[in-house]
Amino acid sequence: MAEIHPDSAAALGLTDAELDRVSAGTLVIGGPNHTGNIVINGAVSAPATYSTLTVQTTGAGTITDSAAVAVSVPTLNLSATSGITVDQAPLAVSGVTTITAGAGNAVLSTATNNFNRVDVVSGNDVTLVDSNAIQLGAANVTNNLSVTAVGITQDASGITVGGTSTFNGGAAAITLTTATNDFGGA
Repeated sequence: MAEIHPDSAAALGLTDAELDRVSAGTLVIGGPNHTGNIVINGAVSAPATYSTLTVQTTGAGTITDSAAVAVSVPTLNLSATSGITVDQAPLAVSGVTTITAGAGNAVLSTATNNFNRVDVVSGNDVTLVDSNAIQLGAANVTNNLSVTAVGITQDASGITVGGTSTFNGGAAAITLTTATNDFGGA
């Protein structure tokens, strides 16, 4: 595992080509002790050398994007206790996307996102947009969940939503039949 810890107030600038030089199976940007904001402002694509990208910050730190730049990886882990907003950069994740937003909101709303499966460990209000079909894994949403895709299914894990759940499957089916689902609001 390769770890990059931008622990100072100064910006850490790495290009996609520089990230491609990482030879570990997992690339971690930030970490459990990083408390600052992390901004994705350049394209990120996984080379054959790593299969998992983890972006993590704690405390008041957030994860955001600042431009419409592509992020394309097999596995993506986003963890920020104060919120995650990726509403400009299209995310293309061929494996599992795991979101841990703590008490913060998670907004992954770029219309050209392409997820395979999304797990939500935690989040207050969670918004997911996918240009194709999406599969929901385990989800624990304190308040509201909104999912827009062309077809919505889930694996055997349960979905728990404390507030309102909104699902828009476009012209395709929405199939959420796991017995342990708990949709608290309307």
